[in-house]
Amino acid sequence: MTAYPARFSPCRQAGTCPPFVPGLLAALFMTLSSQVLAAGPGLQAFGPTSLQQIAKQQGKHSYWLVLWDLECGYCLQSMKNLAQVQKTHPGLRIVTVATDPIEQQEALQQRLASIGLKSSAWAFGQASEPALRYAIDPAWRGEKPRAYRYAPGQARQVFVGVLDESRILTPPAQTDTPR
Repeated sequence: MTAYPARFSPCRQAGTCPPFVPGLLAALFMTLSSQVLAAGPGLQAFGPTSLQQIAKQQGKHSYWLVLWDLECGYCLQSMKNLAQVQKTHPGLRIVTVATDPIEQQEALQQRLASIGLKSSAWAFGQASEPALRYAIDPAWRGEKPRAYRYAPGQARQVFVGVLDESRILTPPAQTDTPR
C-alpha cells in the first residue's frame, strides 16, 4: 500500500491506496492528455458549413482565406510571404484551409509552426474533397495556391498563384476584379 497525504489521496480511505491505483490513474491521465493533444491547438476539421462558421468568427473584419496542402511548394511560398507581412502588420487576419485530410494533423501543424504564420487553421474533414471544394467556391477545381480576400461590404476576391507582399497589402478596391 502507498501512503498519501489525506488531501491528495486518490482513494476513499485516506492515506492508503492499492498498489495498482496510482499506475491506473497515471495511464488514464496520459491517455486523456494524448487525446486532447491529438485534437491540436486550433486545427479544426473543415466541413460543408465551415465557411459560414469562419465568416461568423471573423465578423466585420477583413481576412484572407488561404488554401494549401503539404505537397504544394507555391502554397508554402504564399504562406511564408503572409507570415512576413504579418510581422509588420500584426492585425492581418488569416484563415488557412489545408486540403489534406485532418488525419494528417501532426504534419499540418508542424508545417504551420515552421512557417510562423498566425492563423485560424483548418484541414479538410470527413466529407468528400469535391464537396468541400464546392462549399468554398463552386468554380474551384482544386488548383493551388488559391486564396480569397474577404472585406466587409465587398464581394470576395479570388487570387490564384503565389501571394506576394504587394498583392497582400493592396487595398481590396485596387486589386483583381471581384468574383
